[in-house]
Amino acid sequence: MTLTTQQVAEKLVAYCRNDEHAKAYTELYSDDIISIEPDGLPMNRVEGREALKVKVENREKGFSQMEITEQYIHDPLVSKDHFCVSMGFEATTPNGTMSMHELCVYEVKDGKIVKEQFFYDSTGMWWGEDC
Repeated sequence: MTLTTQQVAEKLVAYCRNDEHAKAYTELYSDDIISIEPDGLPMNRVEGREALKVKVENREKGFSQMEITEQYIHDPLVSKDHFCVSMGFEATTPNGTMSMHELCVYEVKDGKIVKEQFFYDSTGMWWGEDC
């Protein structure tokens, strides 16, 4: 049974809120996923599940060096084959404090996320040494 866009959106938000990102990537993402970050960031555009896995592993290294002090993930807003989620966090890093507030936009086809794009101000972002 193919999931609707609403079902995919709700599952993704639940996985993110429960810190089950790997489960989300495995269950909800297409093998041909396209992931886009703002220009100027390392790996700002990757294609395919394996490239996304490398990007996520690099980002997780950076997150492991942070202490998340506050976090939010809003409910999804769904429109046919797309949905968006507003999320963000406050963190303490080795370089001081960091705030991130972003709008995440997803495209769904045949019950899988085929594209994700993140909109945020990357000025002063800190992801760790290798990210």
